[in-house]
Amino acid sequence: MVNEKTSLTFGNFLRDTVSKSANVASFAGNLSIGVDWTLEIWPLTLSGDLAYSHTGFKNLIIGYTGKRMDDNVSFELALTHENIQFYGLNPTFGVNWARNFSNLNRYDTETVQVFTRLTAAF
Repeated sequence: MVNEKTSLTFGNFLRDTVSKSANVASFAGNLSIGVDWTLEIWPLTLSGDLAYSHTGFKNLIIGYTGKRMDDNVSFELALTHENIQFYGLNPTFGVNWARNFSNLNRYDTETVQVFTRLTAAF
């Protein structure tokens, strides 16, 4: 927590996935940072997350000359109104952008999504 209105979070993971499928068997690592900021003049909380993941696939996919390697970057921005509640839950509205860079064009993607979720108010 930076102060009572702002908090930072840091995260990471290492994942080893075992599978007979070349599109699944992989080793991955991730780093992420998040911030939650409660505005003083309005009952709003602004949240943001930035994440980077690297995935190395273990098996060669038929038809390709090298093993698949992906780098994924994602960014999320969300807004929660603290005075609107449904059964103790606050609605959160946001947008998420993700870009997957792959050495195999088939898996090189960009995604944008708009979302709504309920967050515990207690």
